[in-house]
Amino acid sequence: MATIPVLHEFVVSQLQGTLTTAGSDEFLQPEFYAAPLGDPGLLGPDAVAWQVHADFPAMLIGGISALMLQSLHPAAMAGVVDHSDYQSDPMKRFWRTASFIAVTTFGSTEQAGHLIDLVRSRHDQVNGLGADGTAYDANVTRNSVLSYFDDVRGTLRATPAALDTVDFLLKRIELPFHQRPVYAIAARAAVDLLPVWARDLLGLQPRGLRDQITAAAARPLAWGFTTALRQALGPPEIAIAARARALR
Repeated sequence: MATIPVLHEFVVSQLQGTLTTAGSDEFLQPEFYAAPLGDPGLLGPDAVAWQVHADFPAMLIGGISALMLQSLHPAAMAGVVDHSDYQSDPMKRFWRTASFIAVTTFGSTEQAGHLIDLVRSRHDQVNGLGADGTAYDANVTRNSVLSYFDDVRGTLRATPAALDTVDFLLKRIELPFHQRPVYAIAARAAVDLLPVWARDLLGLQPRGLRDQITAAAARPLAWGFTTALRQALGPPEIAIAARARALR
């Protein structure tokens, strides 16, 4: 496709600052994942998670979409409102989450276990009552997680905190000027990923002609964006280093 080389150059130029910032995090350095040889980590290189988490465009768009979907859970949002500073420094929170995903997916067994224990200890402090009196707790048992998906749908609703979060993600997030076009495409694609019922609750269904045109353009734009991004970045170095470690 003729537009791909142009998109390639555009995406590379827009991401340079972002990736330079990420490069300062030890958890996003390939050297961190090089040892011990023969250790596949918690999941191993054949896991679906390795394939998905090694694809930065999928993680970026899917991550934004997941945040919007999470916003519909009142208890989750109560925890965010009471214990998170994501609006004051969204990129810090983004890279912190990216680091956790990278280590638990691609790290050695010891590295992943250590970080999971660290996050669990912090989540031990994230509990309380939401505005409606519903209790929330950032740690759940394995059985709770398995039953959670069957029970949660009926409790989801667009609280003021949910609407504020989505408005922040789509309109108010402060990014350097050169990163805004890339984020705008990713955010629009993230809305398109949401199930129809979630878009209805959040007021994100296309209403007027302008909204309909924007929604119709989301998928082709996202396709061009993700194709260019994959060409620009190539396979992630941390995944390459982790695979070499696991298969030795």
